[in-house]
Amino acid sequence: MPNTGTVEAIERAKTYPFRQPRCSYIFTHDHEHPLEGHPDTWEIDLDHLTPVFGYGSNPSPVALAHKFATTPEVHIPVIAFEIDGYDAVYSSHISAGYIPATIHPSPNTRIQGFMTYLTDEELETMDASESRGANYELMELDATGRFEDGTEMERPLTYVSLHGLLEIEGALRAVPGTEAKGRKFKELAQSVVLGRVIDTVAPEVATDQFIGTAIASATQRKAWTEKLKGSDLRADQ
Repeated sequence: MPNTGTVEAIERAKTYPFRQPRCSYIFTHDHEHPLEGHPDTWEIDLDHLTPVFGYGSNPSPVALAHKFATTPEVHIPVIAFEIDGYDAVYSSHISAGYIPATIHPSPNTRIQGFMTYLTDEELETMDASESRGANYELMELDATGRFEDGTEMERPLTYVSLHGLLEIEGALRAVPGTEAKGRKFKELAQSVVLGRVIDTVAPEVATDQFIGTAIASATQRKAWTEKLKGSDLRADQ
């Protein structure tokens, strides 16, 4: 087995989708700058930035700090946004120690998230962190979204899993820690879902060893993901 991740990294993975913002904010390396009051009072420049909707870990300051750790300076507006007709459910793949979310149609549900505004360089970094083209693709949703002030955006961009969906006991499961109004899919804790996945793809491996190995080895993540996608936990497409 490859060397496992650190205890700190293992414990961090267990908290996916990580600490979520309480309101719109500006992410920088040294501080989270809340954007409070009416949006008309915010002095932010969104010109020449690409808006990408984050519904899982991507708007989390914990995740952004990790994704942009090697970028010398970042100034990312993270603005509250919601989209009609979608929810966040588990993807049928293994990420760095956890089972991640993907966005999926859900009639009469309104997913709550945040629009991250990225420079071209920041978008490249985000693409790499999402393994764009392998794990996720950046796609336009056939949907309407809106900001807190009621301003609407058609066909917002977001990352969608290329691995399909995970089912537990024959049903899609919503990801706790994500927020949605009118949620139809029942939530199931990451620890329970991960346990079912481990039982399926690596029953001989203890939980912390599995998480640590998944953090340390992209090759092992890929092998376990392929095994998962061939199991009865993957939803029929």
